[in-house]
Amino acid sequence: MNRLILTLFLALLLLISCQKGDKEIFTGERGGDIIIGTINEPTTLNPIYPPLGKSIGVENLLFLSLHGRNSEGKIVPQLAYSWEYSEDFKSITYYLRKDVQWSDGKPVTAEDVKFTLDLIKNPDVGSPLAASVRFIDSAKVINPYKICFYFTRVYADELIDSGITPLPMHILKFVKDMRNAAFNTSPVGNGPYTLEKWERGKSMELVANDKYYKGRPPLDNVVFWFAPGEEELAVELLEGNVDIVTDVTPSLYERIKEKKDINLIIKPGHTYTYIGWNLEKPLFKEKKMRLALTYAINRENLVENVLLNLADVANGPIPPTSWAYDDELTTISYSPEEAAKLLDDMGWELHERTNIRRKDRIPLRFILITNKENPIRVAIANFIVSELTKIGVTVVTEFLDTQTFINRLVSRDFDAFILGWSIKERFDPTIVWNSDPEKGKFNLVSYRNSEVDAMIERGLLTLDRRETKKIWAAFQKIIAEDIPNTFLFYPQEISAANRRVNGINKNDTRFILAGLEHYWIPTSLRKTIDLAFLKAELEEEIEPETPVVNPEDLLEKRATEEAAGEGTPGLGEKDEGELTAEPTPEETTEVVKEPEPEIPPTLPELKKFVLPEYPEAAKLVSAEGSVFVQVLIGVDGKVKRAVIVKSFGNPVCDAAALTAAKATEWIPGTKDGKPAEMIMTYPIRFPPK
Repeated sequence: MNRLILTLFLALLLLISCQKGDKEIFTGERGGDIIIGTINEPTTLNPIYPPLGKSIGVENLLFLSLHGRNSEGKIVPQLAYSWEYSEDFKSITYYLRKDVQWSDGKPVTAEDVKFTLDLIKNPDVGSPLAASVRFIDSAKVINPYKICFYFTRVYADELIDSGITPLPMHILKFVKDMRNAAFNTSPVGNGPYTLEKWERGKSMELVANDKYYKGRPPLDNVVFWFAPGEEELAVELLEGNVDIVTDVTPSLYERIKEKKDINLIIKPGHTYTYIGWNLEKPLFKEKKMRLALTYAINRENLVENVLLNLADVANGPIPPTSWAYDDELTTISYSPEEAAKLLDDMGWELHERTNIRRKDRIPLRFILITNKENPIRVAIANFIVSELTKIGVTVVTEFLDTQTFINRLVSRDFDAFILGWSIKERFDPTIVWNSDPEKGKFNLVSYRNSEVDAMIERGLLTLDRRETKKIWAAFQKIIAEDIPNTFLFYPQEISAANRRVNGINKNDTRFILAGLEHYWIPTSLRKTIDLAFLKAELEEEIEPETPVVNPEDLLEKRATEEAAGEGTPGLGEKDEGELTAEPTPEETTEVVKEPEPEIPPTLPELKKFVLPEYPEAAKLVSAEGSVFVQVLIGVDGKVKRAVIVKSFGNPVCDAAALTAAKATEWIPGTKDGKPAEMIMTYPIRFPPK
């Protein structure tokens, strides 16, 4: 090893070894509840099975790692209060805290750490983390609170790779099928919070852990509400029923950016969004096809009109926020002419009458899938359909529920998909790009390149950061040239929080929920979480029996009645014909009191219909479809609330539809002859007619 490099490496290790950590004292008032709204529900809470995509951070509230990161991104002690390297740097010894317990009262020991490492390395367990610990040979328990990790190589990221999140051995040691263990959805942890209840598709409730080694965190309860869609999330945030929303979409950002009671936390993103091409499919095996499709997508237009400029065009698998990013990497420019030329060269002839390309009478067609719960991905898919249609390519979209979407990806049952991927502080592309299925667990597109495989190994094992950066630059160039994915954009990370939530550090480099154990709410601003209200309200709003009306029909009916002199009966007026009709009493010898005549209810009638604007961003992508809006009409005929119950996937059209719906005026419906609040549903067409 070069002496200078070794010296620098030693200095670095000395700085981050032998770290000591003391208990942190929580500040702020204790007590109170918080509700976090998200459209991303986890599939498991077991940290050895990280999610496919971005985590919402629940597992970090339930479990401790050997070490973590502070708000500045620096490694700090957590379960281990200190560590030290051996003289040859082939091992690290961790010293564990003696005051950490599992939530069932059992102590957390070095046996748990070794047990978890062995689980991760066991091929039968199938943990995607196996690749990240492949340079760890083994771990040896020295005593209940001391453990040593042994490495097969000396490399710069030994500390990061060995900083695992242990699981309770006393609970899991007899489990044979870890993938389907009950523990994955009802875990015993050691973090600041414990799982109280998880209602799939609705909510997850966490309670403060009285056994947490730092002491009980300020908040009593943390609830994750899994909203059915962006509009429901927006409504509850704006009305103050939701305290924090993670992953704010551009359209939601536009609606809340001027709200004084909402804090917006905007950070440079650590993710990229992309189209993954199934390289096992004959259509996408040829690089020319993938290049043609990339040429045909105007990503600048996508960023401007779908992402509302809250993102940057992507050029590769590493975002600019990573130290490994190559700022000299070129971007494939938008060129439908080049796309058409490549398709012509491959024999895909454009038939002008149908505007469909064919080869040997087979149309150029593929299916694009994504998860329907993510409105941005749905909008992206519709944008891509519009773009590729221009060059004669037929794209069929399938919007799936998240679990079905993940199952399709894992089983490689797709032509193409839209997904996002997060890059951590320690850059290791093995899990996504390695050709070995055991290492590349999330190599969903089946990309194989032996040069890339070797490059990944060199990049991870090189001690000189400058040399490593050169390796990752070359890695990015190869991926960009091979085009296994079409990299679309690097989104900004936007979160929103009600101003009653204290303790949020806007300069925190981590995901917003990473600091949640320090959040607190003043007593004077606390609200009781009423999930029953949220659920009941939601069920009422999307009730299938809610009348669906056509506004034009209502206006035409009213005009016809007025022309015929019928008018509209005044609210509360009685219809004499109906009121004089008496029910026939049953024969009886007893004198019975005649029942009060019933006044039939009436539905609201549209008084003033408002056409929505057709947003410029929608015009540019020729957005077309119907948005079904549900309105709650008050006794004064004003719209008290409007929500979208069905969208065709264009966020700016959704926003325009809501604006128009809220401006409509109605003659209120009646119950028992009196004006009453009622819900109506009607479609709004785009382009407006």
